[in-house]
Amino acid sequence: MNFLGENLRVTLGILLEVWWPTLVGLAALALLVVATNDRPPKAVRILCGAAGGAILLAGLVIVFRALLG
Repeated sequence: MNFLGENLRVTLGILLEVWWPTLVGLAALALLVVATNDRPPKAVRILCGAAGGAILLAGLVIVFRALLG
């Protein structure tokens, strides 16, 4: 037995099942923060903004589809 429980795969699966919306939201937020910063080159800001927006929208769609049935 380790500090995460008997079966590490099940424990991590449950952890990711519960926390994946938060992790996806944080990843999208981090990309959007990079996109709004003036220091990176314009191409990096555009790519980070597009990726952050896409991740955020995809995460919201998945969450609302799960909640609304």
